[in-house]
Amino acid sequence: MGCQMTVRPVTLPLLQMQLDQLLPGQGLHLPMVEVERIFSLNDVASGRITNFAKGHNCAFAWLDTGVTVPETT
Repeated sequence: MGCQMTVRPVTLPLLQMQLDQLLPGQGLHLPMVEVERIFSLNDVASGRITNFAKGHNCAFAWLDTGVTVPETT
């Protein structure tokens, strides 16, 4: 079973750096408060997150607690 990093990025570049540093078996969880701060929580937030994920070659999943990047392989 892998581990999940919880991050509180200050900027999108910091989030990218954290994604780049994920090791096999690690995932990343962005708490909802940070999702709202960085991407906003409105009708276009999902599109913004989708575009960010695609642009950085990753996938994501919405959870009640925030957004999760699944464990890498």
